[in-house]
Amino acid sequence: MSVSAVDKDGKTALQITYNVTEEQILSVTNRAERCEQYVAYTCRMSRLLNSPDGSPFTWWVGRDSKRHFYWGGSGPGIQKCACGIENNCTDPKHYCNCDADLRTWRSSGQG
Repeated sequence: MSVSAVDKDGKTALQITYNVTEEQILSVTNRAERCEQYVAYTCRMSRLLNSPDGSPFTWWVGRDSKRHFYWGGSGPGIQKCACGIENNCTDPKHYCNCDADLRTWRSSGQG
């Protein structure tokens, strides 16, 4: 998916649609010992998390209708991207490559 337009406040929302019913998804996930989906954000001059101490700029909403502030390679409650956990972000002042606000394409999942 790609974002090509935003509303007047600079915001957008993307809906992921699966080609199965909700009952089918719940049947699989409820029986699974572990279930996860990798979500990454590719960006160019588009801030993502801000900082672990600040309010995040973006989030995703899980099936429990709660906001989640972690992305590919990270986990719940951490509020860092993979590079922030591995201490190898493009700009060491940030915990996500997207937060460096660069003109080159970066990914939240890049280390």
